[in-house]
Order: sequence, then structure tokens, then C-alpha cells
Amino acid sequence: MYIYLDESGDLGFSSKASKYFVIAALLTKDSLRVEKCITKVRKERLPNKYKIIPELKYRNSDNIIRRRILQCIAKTDTNIACAVLRKRQVHENLRNKPNILYNYLCGSLIGNIFRKYHINSKVNITVDRSLTGINREAFDEYIGYRALMNKTEVFDLDYLEINHVDSVQNKCIQAVDFVVGAIARNYEHEDSSLYEIINGNVEIALDFFKGRIK
Repeated sequence: MYIYLDESGDLGFSSKASKYFVIAALLTKDSLRVEKCITKVRKERLPNKYKIIPELKYRNSDNIIRRRILQCIAKTDTNIACAVLRKRQVHENLRNKPNILYNYLCGSLIGNIFRKYHINSKVNITVDRSLTGINREAFDEYIGYRALMNKTEVFDLDYLEINHVDSVQNKCIQAVDFVVGAIARNYEHEDSSLYEIINGNVEIALDFFKGRIK
């Protein structure tokens, strides 16, 4: 299994910070089909401003491009998992510890994925290396720990591979960027128009601190 992780929002708590912080995971056994969603849209007629940028990203795309990519992803044999943090509910003692918060959210999501899909064989987790504030070694160790906590299967850490990559070079990371953007928009702006496209692919949805939705 291949798992691609990306985030939306920030872990700041100023008046200008986002209200929510979202982590999304795209799960697939066929990365090529997901990659083709990005390739296909890039080959279509695009305005000139999109032709000169190195990658399509949710934040610099219009809703037409967002819809095309999300509709393509929704048609693949791909599952989605997400964790949403309601930042106003974060305890004061944790507000200056973004690494702990980030690792906890990712670890909770990965733990739920391992339990739901009874993972006991090779799994590759790919993370956008540009993610802010991550201590990669601590992140990798914590994710491995949560994988070992899987209660339903015996998991060998030799099965686990974690890669931190440049999103420009990885189309699946670009794809999950659109997924997490759509989920964040559903919460941050109360606009479900894009989320509805992928809702049928969402198998796990964790809402901190309201509990598990799916």
C-alpha cells in the first residue's frame, strides 16, 4: 500500500491563523492511476499562467482545475483518510508545541489506517518534505511507534518505508494537496462544494476533539 500525506492550515494561534488544521492521507495500491490525474489535467488546455509554474497546487488553481483533478481522483481505486484539528479547543500548554501536535495528528491517522485495513505487509508512506516545522527523525520514529501499536495485526517495522519528498517531483503528493485543500475548505469556509466530489472516497475522518466521524 502507498500512503501520501499532506496538510492544510497552520499550527499558529494568532488572530491571523487558520481556525482548523487538516491532515489528509491518500491511500492507493496503484500510484500510477493517481499520477495520471495530474498528468491529464496538465495536458489539457490551460491558461498561460498555469503553464509556467512547476506544479499545480490547490492554492494557485481555479475551481475548474480543482474540480477536474478531484473528479479524476474520485474515480480511481483510492481511499482517503483525514484528521481535522479544531484549534480553538487546543489546550494552552500545547499551543507552543507544534511538532507534538503535528506528530500526534499524523500518528492518530496512521494508527487508524493500520487498524481499519489490517496492514501487515509492505507500506510506503510519502510526506511532502516542505511541511513546516517537522523534525523528520522524531516524526518517522513516532509513525513507526503508532504502526507497531496496531492492535489487529502483527506488524514488522521492516515493512515500513517513510519518504520525505519534493512535491514538484511527486504527482501523488500534488494530488493529495488538492484533496486536503478541499477538506479544509469544507471546514474553514463552510463550503462543501469540492469536498462532495471526494466524499465517497473518504473512509476515515477524525475530528479533534469531537471524535471519529467515519
